[in-house]
Amino acid sequence: GEWRGHHVTTISAEDISDVKTCCTSNLKGYGDGVWAHGKYLYATTGLHATGNHEAKKGDGHGLEIFRISDKSNPEFVSRLDFAVTPKTYPDYWTPRPCNNGDYVVCADTHNGIYIVDTRKKSSPKVASQLSVIKEDGSTISVTTVAVGNGVIYVGMHSELGVLAVECPAIKPVVRNIGRLPKNASY
Repeated sequence: GEWRGHHVTTISAEDISDVKTCCTSNLKGYGDGVWAHGKYLYATTGLHATGNHEAKKGDGHGLEIFRISDKSNPEFVSRLDFAVTPKTYPDYWTPRPCNNGDYVVCADTHNGIYIVDTRKKSSPKVASQLSVIKEDGSTISVTTVAVGNGVIYVGMHSELGVLAVECPAIKPVVRNIGRLPKNASY
């Protein structure tokens, strides 16, 4: 994911002696949170591509889904917009597919985390949202998420550490590391 460029770049590293860029796919917002699982690539975006506070729908915070059956040519499938938040820092986004790709847990900094139902890839929808609130009513910035068996770990900005949220139905996806590249030095 290329943050400032508003896109995802696919790079072939099948042969370490011949690493090359395959293609670039545009995103609707600044994006660096990406995760591939099975035939799909999930990209979370934040801030706003227009560079202003009054973002339009589809121009900033959200989850975008691409079909990667042909890894050198990702095909845009759908986008789900998250709540618009002011252009402010820090700004972090992280997608983590779970339950065999039927759901994606997304960190969206000031909005907290979203659990997105992605069973219908063409029309994802928010299943749940969690904001971490301080005693004074302000939100705590979420920096990342990780999915475990029955738990979502939420990394929080500053000295606040990690929050473990029980979610009995959540299961991490099984990662297929694929085959090792040719000409690897180790």
